[in-house]
Amino acid sequence: MKHKLRFRMILLAALAVVCAGAICFAATPNTCVNCHTNESLMKAMYKPPVLPPSEGEG
Repeated sequence: MKHKLRFRMILLAALAVVCAGAICFAATPNTCVNCHTNESLMKAMYKPPVLPPSEGEG
């Protein structure tokens, strides 16, 4: 009987740690989703490469 209770307590503690970690990640404003869904920010970060004048002529 004590074994089952101990297992449940460990499982509950592990679940609490996972939930706390998920809340921390969800609350951070600097996530990939925030940057990659902001079109103006993505355009501002992209620097097109400089190509020589003869490049692209065929």
